[in-house]
Amino acid sequence: YTIAVGALSDEGIPSSYSEPGSSLTVSAPSGASGRAEIFTTDLTDTPGYNSVGGDPSEPTNTNYTSTFSGTSAACPSVAGVVALMLEANPNLTWYAVQDILIQTATRINFPSPEWQTNAAGLSFHESYGAGLVNALAAVTSAQSYPATDRSTTTANAADLPISIPENDPLGINIPIEVSSSIVSLQHAVLTLTIAHSFRGDLAITLTSPSGTVSRFTEVRGDSTNNYFKWPFMTLRTWGENPNGTWILNVSDQLGLDLGNVSAAELEVSGSTNGAPPPPPPPPVLPPSTVTLTIDTPDSIITASPGTQIKFAGTAAETTGIRVVEYAKTTFGNSENDGYDLPLTEISQNGSLRWRRISGAETWDFQSRVSRGINRFHIRATANSGNISNISSITIIGK
Repeated sequence: YTIAVGALSDEGIPSSYSEPGSSLTVSAPSGASGRAEIFTTDLTDTPGYNSVGGDPSEPTNTNYTSTFSGTSAACPSVAGVVALMLEANPNLTWYAVQDILIQTATRINFPSPEWQTNAAGLSFHESYGAGLVNALAAVTSAQSYPATDRSTTTANAADLPISIPENDPLGINIPIEVSSSIVSLQHAVLTLTIAHSFRGDLAITLTSPSGTVSRFTEVRGDSTNNYFKWPFMTLRTWGENPNGTWILNVSDQLGLDLGNVSAAELEVSGSTNGAPPPPPPPPVLPPSTVTLTIDTPDSIITASPGTQIKFAGTAAETTGIRVVEYAKTTFGNSENDGYDLPLTEISQNGSLRWRRISGAETWDFQSRVSRGINRFHIRATANSGNISNISSITIIGK
């Protein structure tokens, strides 16, 4: 019954504390370091977030605060939307509520490489889920949402246990055959039992019969051993037909530790009478765009990998413009020197590819992580040459 909610900054960027994953339903506004946070009520007549003599940026009325954030701010926003949905239609089931949230969410920074569209035409992102919760669209859809049934089927992998090859990125593929009356999948829960002395070495994915991939774990510094009847849930296959062969892939991508898969159970739940008519296509937030004029040459914006930078004027006029990339990830910060840019350079394969105007050498700036927070702060500065003829610099973040 859980609705997992991600947190976004006021720029629509996942907050550093927001956990990505295949089970994420939607996201909602919250706060982020150095950015605006949520304005809300505080404890009354007693010190809370806002206290007398505290943060000078807080409201003078200490019954309110402007510094509330965290998933503790994002989740209540979605709970409020659900309350409005149930007020509009008290007959909604818990799974109908989730379906409406997913169907009506606003996709952010779409399209981008991290968005994956499944066989039912629904798009998911590991950091956004189905997107930003859309209260108006959700309540509108709830008013006329038809009744649907729900069925659950369980299937088990055969020929287990099976050893996991050590230090092999390809790993092992374990088929799981599903035969059910479900025609529109909602939740898929994979329960695994794996014996392994360092489970942080393991990468686990599940591929649906339609080819949609859900990533459950990746290599990380988790020295804990074993998974015992551990449930992994995915929503990325929402709306697909679950019948056919699912492929569980387990790979040990580092050395020294051995293990095996002894049990794999897949539980699929969904509608047997088809999905309800989909609502109108959800809105897509336009790319964030900022124009840096000559008066403000050091403005900073936030953009995802896949950033297009354009300069107004001629190439000769832009020789004094430099852009400094500042990559901020969940694993820390790094700063790189700026390089002269041509008029237009578009990123490729998730990296920012920048080329010197005067030479053929290129620099590829890769993010430190392949998922989760993956953003860039771009600062344009004019530090040499005559820039008086440049009307503007436009940076478009996908």
